[in-house]
Amino acid sequence: MNFLVLLNNNYIINAWEPKTIYLYWAIVIISYFLGIISYRKRSRIIDNKKCKINIINKFAFTLLFLFLLVFSAFRDVGTDLPVYKDIFNQAYLGASYFNYQEPGYMLLNLIFNKLGFNDVGFIALISFITLFFVFKTISENVSNIDVGLSVLAFVAIYYFQSFSLVRIYLVAAFLLYYSKYLVEQKFGKYLICIVIAILFHYSAILVLLPFVLYYLYEKKRKIFLPAFIIACFMGIFAVLIFSKIPIFARYEDYLREGALSSDFGYMQFVLNIPNLLLWFYARKKKHGGTYVNMLIVYSLSALLIGMLSYKISMLGRSLVFYNIIYIVCIPYILNKIKRNNIKTGFIFSSIYVIYLFLRFILYMNEYLILDGLMPYKFI
Repeated sequence: MNFLVLLNNNYIINAWEPKTIYLYWAIVIISYFLGIISYRKRSRIIDNKKCKINIINKFAFTLLFLFLLVFSAFRDVGTDLPVYKDIFNQAYLGASYFNYQEPGYMLLNLIFNKLGFNDVGFIALISFITLFFVFKTISENVSNIDVGLSVLAFVAIYYFQSFSLVRIYLVAAFLLYYSKYLVEQKFGKYLICIVIAILFHYSAILVLLPFVLYYLYEKKRKIFLPAFIIACFMGIFAVLIFSKIPIFARYEDYLREGALSSDFGYMQFVLNIPNLLLWFYARKKKHGGTYVNMLIVYSLSALLIGMLSYKISMLGRSLVFYNIIYIVCIPYILNKIKRNNIKTGFIFSSIYVIYLFLRFILYMNEYLILDGLMPYKFI
């Protein structure tokens, strides 16, 4: 069966390959299983109390990392993959190479081009770094999160799209790892990380929204809600002037594609309301903490950006910057619920697993062809 897909005003034919569907489902299920066995319980004395905490099963965790790396690093699929290969291969162009491009990412290409890498090797390296940041984040939070749920969230929602959107997923993984500065309330250091991220992908400027809102939520909560309302109006205004900013000129096609869409964006409510309900439950049960606060702030920010993406379609890509919601915040809260009540924790975790599988099904139905992931091919 073939599907005609309109991409950049050209029709391309993609073959629907059932074997690829089976492969992607196998990757998700096997990853979830390896994620479950990637941690184990150990007794520790905390505050003079004997508690059980999670520790990493290094063998299973490494096996999971290598399993995902094989399919990511050695892929030959992804709509944008040829573009990133061209960027790498044109590093010899000198100063003109940096025109209207993020200097950090272009410099990275230039360095590894001069070191003798080819485009395949460079893409494999980017895949390694992206996965490394994600797995490092999970391992450093192992004592407080449900690792199986965290792994499933990453693979079901983000892993496959990273095959095409190489750069933005690299930046998102970088920001995910250094979100530990937010947890430690080292806001200055995280702001520096955002600046670095912007040098690799200009859309990372959108991370300033949850950053500022989270700062207000922690330090000046009384003005958090007015600030969020102002952010909503500013978001609408930004949509109107976005195309006038020179450094975003190359996104003009995306603007024309998504501008003035009549869709309201009900799906964004479907995706984010469960997060808000979980936050409300955790708050009511006094499961407080940094990640609970981050859940409400990032979910509201994701809802706003998601709604705006129905007017400017490219904004939808930036939702990957809110990956901390699903990879860390929710697994943290569910783990805390489970520690207090195993039965309730099991019910909530089961609902989350179903939610993640539904997200994966939605992705396959809507973006698998558009992202050029069908059929899967190795290099």
